Amino acid sequence: MIINHNIIEFANCIKGLNISTEMSDKEILPLAISIEQLYSKLTREITNEVDFVAVYNLLVPPINKFLDWCYKNKPTEVQSILKNTLQLTKALIIETAQPYVYKKEQELEDLHKKFGASELINQIPKGFNSLRGYKIFKSMLSRYKDETEITMANFSFVYYSLDKDGFINMNGVGFRAFLADNYNIHFDRINSRYKENGNDRIHFYNNAKEIYK
Repeated sequence: MIINHNIIEFANCIKGLNISTEMSDKEILPLAISIEQLYSKLTREITNEVDFVAVYNLLVPPINKFLDWCYKNKPTEVQSILKNTLQLTKALIIETAQPYVYKKEQELEDLHKKFGASELINQIPKGFNSLRGYKIFKSMLSRYKDETEITMANFSFVYYSLDKDGFINMNGVGFRAFLADNYNIHFDRINSRYKENGNDRIHFYNNAKEIYK
């Protein structure tokens, strides 16, 4: 593969996202689904022979533009999910194209510190049953990790939602240990009070499931 139509379509979708930042979640959802589908294709195709320089130059600048917008503004629920997908896309490109990026881009070191140099994007952590479930978890994590005053409520809901849909195969103690060991998130217990609590949480979770089909 040199540069196929999927890569070009992916770049065009990201560019479309950058000029659609004022759209509502309902309006942006079809674009979000397309971006997630193209990301899934990229994870399969990038392992083939590829012009990494061209892929990097085609995809990373518009990704950086959107991520920069997210850092400076308050993204909507769907935009937050897209932010997570595009962070994974950028890390995947860099991880796969290390020889080129090491020579050409100083940002690699910072990105590897942020994402974890040993965390391969297509690797499913122990305790998760699918890449889809892990990506849904990562979206929920990015949404709730800084809401430290309601950590128990948020991550109790995340645990019960993932468990109910069969995305994880760990109990509450194991899930808390996973959060503590990998993300320095600590709370006393999984509280069943928050099993199906909070319309905003349910809405965000359902949006993530819709995008990560």
